[in-house]
Amino acid sequence: MNGDIYEGNFIDGKRVGRGRYTYANGNIYEGDFVDGKKIGKGKFTYTSGDIYDGNWLNNQKNGKGKFIFFNGDVFEGDWLDDKRTGIGKYTFADGNIYEGNFIEGKCFGKGIYLLKNGIVVKSDYVDGIRTGQAVVFYPEDVEVVFTKIENVFNFLISKQAR
Repeated sequence: MNGDIYEGNFIDGKRVGRGRYTYANGNIYEGDFVDGKKIGKGKFTYTSGDIYDGNWLNNQKNGKGKFIFFNGDVFEGDWLDDKRTGIGKYTFADGNIYEGNFIEGKCFGKGIYLLKNGIVVKSDYVDGIRTGQAVVFYPEDVEVVFTKIENVFNFLISKQAR
């Protein structure tokens, strides 16, 4: 025996239905089991203080879910095979927010940063890195368009009517 504890139902020796699985290391999963695997809705509490609450498929985070990091950051959105993949919202503990696309846990494609000071940054991302043009909106309705070409930044400032 490895020290793990399961509280719930078994059919043919496999976990089924709602249950609670406490791992020997202290991590806890409370949720649905099908054929011995985490499938359906469930909450996983890590000993680090991180918490995932959402959908599971074949023991992995899949579908919609919310991950609360021990430092106060929160991700809400799509998961695929245990990675943030699809549309999501990442709220940083300091109040800044990123909304956009993710692929394998990294910002990818169109995204928007909403800074707590009111500044909004719209940009494209590849592998978590801002690329190409970024449009920055300031609370005073000033728009600044940044374009990076061969490591040189160009910008245009204009007054915008929202």
